[in-house]
Amino acid sequence: PFWNDLQITPVFDRRGKLVNYVGVQNDITERMQIQFALEFANKEVKAASDAKSSFMANMSHELRTPMTAVIGFADMLAAELQDTPHLEKISTIKRNGEYLLTLLNDILDLSKIEAGQLEIQSHTLNLRELISEVHLLMEVRAMEEGIPLAFIWNSDAPAEVTADETRVRQVLVNLIGNALKFTNQGEVRVEIGTDRDVSPPRLNISVCDTGIGIHESHLAELFTPFSQSGVSRRRRFGGTGLGLSISKRLAEGMGGSISVKSRLGIGSSFTFSLPLSEQQANNKDVSQPKTRRDKESALRQEFPKLHARVLLADDRRDIWRIGKYYLEKSGANVTVVEDGLQAVEEAQRADKEGRPFDLILMDMQMPVMTGKEAVGEIRQLGFHMPIIALTADAMQGEREACIEMGCDDYFPKPIDGIRLLQLIEHHLKKR
Repeated sequence: PFWNDLQITPVFDRRGKLVNYVGVQNDITERMQIQFALEFANKEVKAASDAKSSFMANMSHELRTPMTAVIGFADMLAAELQDTPHLEKISTIKRNGEYLLTLLNDILDLSKIEAGQLEIQSHTLNLRELISEVHLLMEVRAMEEGIPLAFIWNSDAPAEVTADETRVRQVLVNLIGNALKFTNQGEVRVEIGTDRDVSPPRLNISVCDTGIGIHESHLAELFTPFSQSGVSRRRRFGGTGLGLSISKRLAEGMGGSISVKSRLGIGSSFTFSLPLSEQQANNKDVSQPKTRRDKESALRQEFPKLHARVLLADDRRDIWRIGKYYLEKSGANVTVVEDGLQAVEEAQRADKEGRPFDLILMDMQMPVMTGKEAVGEIRQLGFHMPIIALTADAMQGEREACIEMGCDDYFPKPIDGIRLLQLIEHHLKKR
């Protein structure tokens, strides 16, 4: 910092607040004083931001770990039981567990956005396939609410859009979920089309409902996190009020926007817009809408058959029991260890006995030897089998950090059994 050149020493009080400075050069100009104060303030802000990021990463891990057990064991029970009353109770446990996970994700997303750390991908997406997946997902929710949900494709709807698939899905699920939540009678309608009256042209996805509507005086604060404008609504219908704020910022991060029109007691219309290239705007969607059977067939989750030896390293018994359950259901031979050192020793032992592991699932935070240290040791020993990192840390950069340390892939907790098996199958086939 420049004050080192001036031989200035800051003076702090007992609470660490800057109160003065002393030094050899006493003729410090007012501009230098202001610059000094600004640079010191910037250091304090960065330190506070780093502390916040560290806290959020730790809380993410500590909260996701028990949620993995809650949701995972609910899935295991649902797969084993045929008794409808029991299945309804299990479904309630899972639904509430997933709701808690959604709240955690919202808080983490808001933290990342405010810190400027939210990563937005950009890929060319098949719009029909993406929205068909959202349709199938939200149709279940609509049936539970008893509200008809219709998707209408205008003749000018584009076939493709460039955006972040995960974030587009997140925005649509939030907007449709809100529409269903605040609609007691009538319907929720999703319209997909192109607006060519602006430059560049834009994809418009409008979510319209016949719900309770929003008073005009509340519209300005609707996208503000923790605003007081919707307190009574949240008390009545539940939720944190973070979803719309996050959705708007995600849309803006993809170069798009979210706008709203609403009349109290009549209903609301939220329009999610994304920019289109001229080529995309002219490339209209001419594919036939998928039937429900088509969508269910495309998304049906089945256990892949894994004829492989898998080493599973995780110190939480409640967690590795879930992983072991799904792996054995798929036909894999599973060996479980509970710390990084045991993982290294078991990999060596299996190789010496002529029955090496085909793949390793490695938790990152374990006692004795961490997952990172274990992966480094295994790679130094010359083992090249695929290693997939299991971690409850969902903060930005975690996947890249795991791959840089020697892992082949990364799988966040809570454990979605089918998705994990599909990822394992991919790496086994790739090998």
